[in-house]
Amino acid sequence: MGSLTLLQLRGIGTKTADKLVRTYLTLQAIKEAAEENVLERLLRKVPASLLDENAIEAALRKADQIIKAAARYGVSILTVYDAEYPKLLSRIEDRPLVLYVKGHL
Repeated sequence: MGSLTLLQLRGIGTKTADKLVRTYLTLQAIKEAAEENVLERLLRKVPASLLDENAIEAALRKADQIIKAAARYGVSILTVYDAEYPKLLSRIEDRPLVLYVKGHL
């Protein structure tokens, strides 16, 4: 859910979310790094949304809504870090961080 939540925040795209998730294991760790001004070493510019508790809460709610809607429609959500994520797709530079899968890959 961390990758999906990050993608709901303003100023965070696929590449930034990927860097953050590869470096920090949890959304809490990312928030703490942002608060401690540690992210400047990883990112050129730290998105303000990572420092805005309201934005993070809204992103968590949005991610939860997406997960519930996917479950209602029988859609699986895969991130690049899931074992089921297509291996060939994971090798491209600008790969999608999140896939929505209806049926089987």
